Amino acid sequence: MRFGMMQGRLVPSKDGRLQSFPTERWRDEFELAIPARIDCLEWLYDDHDAALNPLSTPEGRTAIRAAVEASGVPVASVCAHWFVEHPLLGAEGAEADAALAKLRWLGEAALAVGAGRIVLPMEAAETCPDHLEASLVWVERLARLAGRDMPVLALELSCGMRELEQVVTALRGTELKVNYDLGNSAGRGLDVTEELDLIGSRLGSVHLKDKPTGGASVPLGQGNADFRALGRWLQGHGYRGDLVLEAARGPLGQELPWTLDYRDFLDAALGAG
Repeated sequence: MRFGMMQGRLVPSKDGRLQSFPTERWRDEFELAIPARIDCLEWLYDDHDAALNPLSTPEGRTAIRAAVEASGVPVASVCAHWFVEHPLLGAEGAEADAALAKLRWLGEAALAVGAGRIVLPMEAAETCPDHLEASLVWVERLARLAGRDMPVLALELSCGMRELEQVVTALRGTELKVNYDLGNSAGRGLDVTEELDLIGSRLGSVHLKDKPTGGASVPLGQGNADFRALGRWLQGHGYRGDLVLEAARGPLGQELPWTLDYRDFLDAALGAG
C-alpha cells in the first residue's frame, strides 16, 4: 500500500480553508513529500482556484510533469473537488452534459500528468429530490464515460448502508470503483467492516481522516474512525491500493511534523509499519 497526501496539506493553507490548492507553493509539496514519508500526491482541482491551477493549461501540466520527474513523487490521482461545488446529483439536461464534458476534460488533464485515478465526490444539489435515484442515474452515465482514454473513476459516496448496497450493486459490470472515506463514514456513525464488505472488490482507493459522529474533521485518533478495523480488512483482503491522507490540519507552519506524527499513528493503527 502507498501512502498519499491530499494536495495542499504539506504547506500552510493560504486562506484558512481545509481544502485549499497551494497556488504559490504547489512545487514545494513534491520536495516536502519525501521527508514527510509520503509516496504520492492526490492533486486537488476545485472551482475556487481553477484559473490558477497548473492542471488547467498545457504549460502547467508540463510543469507538473517536470516536478514529478525531479522529485520522483508521482501524482497518483486527482480529487475532483469541483463536483462538490457543482454537484452531480440532481444535474439534468444541459447541466448534466456540461458536467460530463468537464469530467472528460479533467480525465485528459489527469492522464497528461500521469494520474491514473479521479476521485469523484457524488454530492447532491439542494434541489435533488431523491438521492438514491439520482445516484443510480449518474452511475449509468459515468459507466458509459469510464474506460478507454479515462483514468479510473473512484466514486466517493455519501449515503447509508441500504443505499450503499444498491449503488454498489449497480456498479457491477462497470469499470467504476469506490473511494472509501473513513472519516466521513465515522461521521455518519457507520461500521467500517460492514461497509467494506459491501464494497468488496469495487474498492479503488481510501481517504484517511477522522470525525466524531455528526461532527467535523479532527486530528487522527480523536474521533470515532476505527483505523484498526480498516487495517484488518485491508490486510485480510490483500488491498494494494493507495491510502490518501486528508486529515485535519495542524498548527500553521507545522505541516511536516504534523504529517510525520500522522504517519507514525497510521503505521501503528493500521498495522502497516
